[in-house]
Amino acid sequence: MFNADKMLGHELTFCQLFTNKVTTEYGIIYYNPLNPFSHDSNHAHILDIANNPEAAIRDIVAFYRNYGLVPRVYCSFNAGELTQLRPYLESQGFTVTMSNVEFMVFPHPFSANLDTTLPVRRITGLPDDIIELIRADDTGDWTVDVLKNAVNHENFHLLGLFEHDRRVAIASVQVMVGYSRIDNVVTFSAFRGQHFGTRLISYLVNYHAALSGNYLYLFADNPIAIRLYKNVGFRTVTINKPCWNAHLPA
Repeated sequence: MFNADKMLGHELTFCQLFTNKVTTEYGIIYYNPLNPFSHDSNHAHILDIANNPEAAIRDIVAFYRNYGLVPRVYCSFNAGELTQLRPYLESQGFTVTMSNVEFMVFPHPFSANLDTTLPVRRITGLPDDIIELIRADDTGDWTVDVLKNAVNHENFHLLGLFEHDRRVAIASVQVMVGYSRIDNVVTFSAFRGQHFGTRLISYLVNYHAALSGNYLYLFADNPIAIRLYKNVGFRTVTINKPCWNAHLPA
């Protein structure tokens, strides 16, 4: 049975494929000095908000400053956490930002309308043309570095949609315990508006069904992307928990 809290729990662990992890008495710190601009690679979760959160925030700041990284805290989806943490975060100079994202899940049983006119292939390694296309698309070198670290992991599947031997769109799915997460959905700028993203996500839904019986989820804040996912069959999940992050400006 689908459980929104378990899905959100995976949001605290999905980045382990492409960054480093330190477990502390108060939570988790993720860091990757080789990819400093990737927020997912460099952030902390404060799981224990009752036991001296002010000291936890000071420790997080010192940790990231030691590596020359921006101190950043992500929500942990715990009840009341922002109310309790916000005064300490803001007193130490953090800027708190609320995220207006929709979490979406594909209902069981898996079945999406599939357009088989264009080939889709799994991408292993990270070919130069993919790197060039991502950089040209202004998604940043940090995306390239994330994919380089994750792409050859057995539970991470990066798929590419082709037209006339040109990759026109990519998307990934990470298979975890009970839930799988879609990410890195990009239709390259020269090919947008031609429904390539819809074709690839439809293919990915069926591809994933052959891999796992997990619930398949994603999140999005772009109205165009949300409409695409709904057209494929994804449905919005009501979580009633604030999604936020905080960073300490340089």
